[in-house]
Amino acid sequence: MNTKLFSAIYLVTILFCSCNSPDKKIKHKPVTQKLTFFDSVTARADLSPTQVKLHLADTNYFPKESNFEGDTVFHPGTNYHLVLLNCSSNKTSKKKYLLVFKPDASKCSSILLVGTIDLKDQSSDFSQSSMQMFNDYQFFTRNVKYLRDAGQNTTLAVIDKFYQVNKNGGIDQLKGKPDGLDVPPYDPGPDLVDDEAR
Repeated sequence: MNTKLFSAIYLVTILFCSCNSPDKKIKHKPVTQKLTFFDSVTARADLSPTQVKLHLADTNYFPKESNFEGDTVFHPGTNYHLVLLNCSSNKTSKKKYLLVFKPDASKCSSILLVGTIDLKDQSSDFSQSSMQMFNDYQFFTRNVKYLRDAGQNTTLAVIDKFYQVNKNGGIDQLKGKPDGLDVPPYDPGPDLVDDEAR
């Protein structure tokens, strides 16, 4: 009886030590979670044209050779989400687009070009555009044209346009600046000062 009891205890001890041995490696199945389009944009990841076109109502909006990069996702309310995408199709300029998505929609309801950056050429005109949000549904874009004349100072042409997102996910251009909203003055920065000093 004692021999059988001793053997049983010994067997249980061996099994216990074997299961808890530090040398025994336990393999865990990796957990993978597919990033959503919004996650990829927030992470500022590179996006293929195929990925972007899945979320466009008009798949011919961008040139085929376009390259995309995520920028920012705004979740201002429950009526829509705003997505900023960077796009480049050549080596001389980059563009920024605003996409409006209604809740649970896989395709954007509106798209608008809100930013451009042209590589500066000291001998020719160039322009750049940017956008700024006023609040959850109103924003403005500013287009600045640098006009260069040989032997003369660079002159500027600044054009501000005002927009708002409507309840249907559309983008409406306003006739002027909304009341009670302040528009920051344009600061030409050191580049223009340098041009004028030459």
